[in-house]
Amino acid sequence: TLARSGHHVTVYEKEKKIGGTEHCHPSVQMTPLHMQRMERYVGIELESCFSKLDDFRGYIGSKKFVFSTKNLYVVERGLRTSSLDYFLYKTALDAGVTFKFSHPLTSEELGIIPEHTIIATAGYSKIVKALHLPYVTFKQFDARIKTDLEDISIAYFGDFTSDYGYISTKNGLLSAQLSGPLHLSQENLHKFTNLVKETEGIELEGWSSVIAYFPKKARLFTTFAGKTYVLAGDVAGFLDPFYDEPTLSFICD
Repeated sequence: TLARSGHHVTVYEKEKKIGGTEHCHPSVQMTPLHMQRMERYVGIELESCFSKLDDFRGYIGSKKFVFSTKNLYVVERGLRTSSLDYFLYKTALDAGVTFKFSHPLTSEELGIIPEHTIIATAGYSKIVKALHLPYVTFKQFDARIKTDLEDISIAYFGDFTSDYGYISTKNGLLSAQLSGPLHLSQENLHKFTNLVKETEGIELEGWSSVIAYFPKKARLFTTFAGKTYVLAGDVAGFLDPFYDEPTLSFICD
């Protein structure tokens, strides 16, 4: 949008290529979305990257629940050409945006980058610490396998975490995530994977983990070294901002 408005835009990306860290991606994310409103707002056709969720179910322990799929979509994230990240990257290139990879934002650079720079990062970037924002810390396990399942999400709640675990599928990819407090252990992960196998017959493997830092307060702007910066992504402290309807109506199976 900035480039199309005539600005010279440079994106400094920490990773070697588009799509985020390989510890977490490729992945499939489930998100609430008002597609037409979002497309009007950003001025970009997005529907080709998202699929309406066909099935959204969950388990509290081994007890199954079925949730509404209204306004819920799945989208692939990461470096594959079928991902939203790659689609937006190509769109930005076509608009004249310059990308510089392998360029992490350091604490020193925070003091010299231009005012109103957009800082868009995931929780594992530790930028919240550099900006001196109050934060909470949690642990996240991620895995991905090939699958024939398409456009489903399954949430899991149990004594293995105070948060939740989930699996989502799209484009032949199944990704799984378990998050929780820092003391989340391999034993917790083992309980989660056993529950997934018991309830859905899916065997998960190849797990990696990251430590994430999430702001305690949502904010669009912050001031650092006397300059105001625009925040986006996890560093802004927002999760599912379009989740404004009673979507999680459910029936017990």
